Amino acid sequence: MAGLFESVRQAIGLMLALPFALAGAFWTLWLTGTDFDQPAAVGLLLLIGVVVNNGIVMIEHINQYRRGGWSVPRRCCAAAESGYVRS
Repeated sequence: MAGLFESVRQAIGLMLALPFALAGAFWTLWLTGTDFDQPAAVGLLLLIGVVVNNGIVMIEHINQYRRGGWSVPRRCCAAAESGYVRS
């Protein structure tokens, strides 16, 4: 991933999102009283894939806005909003 982003810092930032996703998944399983069985494990793998994919897209949007000369708060907010369709 460091080669994809040409930055170790961005790759580490993406990897830091994974523990939060895992903690949220296990917390939700505990809260609902659901056992961690094979379907839950498959769902956890899917969750990791979605988190990584969304993180890659968001970092790429932030990099595009950075190349456009946007300020840090503005580009982060714009990248976070870009996944939503405005009507």
